[in-house]
Amino acid sequence: PVTRRPGLLGRAVVQSGPLDARSPDEAAEITRRMAHELDVPATREAFAGVAPADLLAAQATALASGVPVIDDLGFHIAVDGDLVPEPMRDALRSGAADDVPLLIGVTSEEHLLWMGPTGVLDLINDETLQLVAARKGLDGAVDAYRRSRPDAPGHLLGRLLSDQLVRAPMVDVADARAGRRPGGAP
Repeated sequence: PVTRRPGLLGRAVVQSGPLDARSPDEAAEITRRMAHELDVPATREAFAGVAPADLLAAQATALASGVPVIDDLGFHIAVDGDLVPEPMRDALRSGAADDVPLLIGVTSEEHLLWMGPTGVLDLINDETLQLVAARKGLDGAVDAYRRSRPDAPGHLLGRLLSDQLVRAPMVDVADARAGRRPGGAP
């Protein structure tokens, strides 16, 4: 369970952020890819010796080998048992920080942050949409989304993934907190 110093926060905002976390090994994948690109060990000390421009170039190269959200390549919070003892979603659902007023929100176009800059939105066709949706367990939702908002396949997939990865966890936390608070406010 999460232990918290009382009074550390007066109130909080959770906006557009994924509430999950990964194991240190999973979260380190991008670090390993960058280290490989830079030909240095994947350590803090080795990265500290690299010029900032070279770090940015290695980051761009490492991230270019995957598509954020679709294949989970990117930067993640790591559950380390100390600084991050459990994923934020689990902690908030179980009552951590219930005494702190919390504003929870998402935007209507979450997917544009991850998929827009890569240009992948225009590369996704109906076949790709169906394949990725099936891989993510969302294949049953494609037709419903298509009926409610007949977007291009890339935007449709982006909306599905945004709802699964960001919106649904936020609603889950808000509902859990509301169930424990007088008047039902998160």
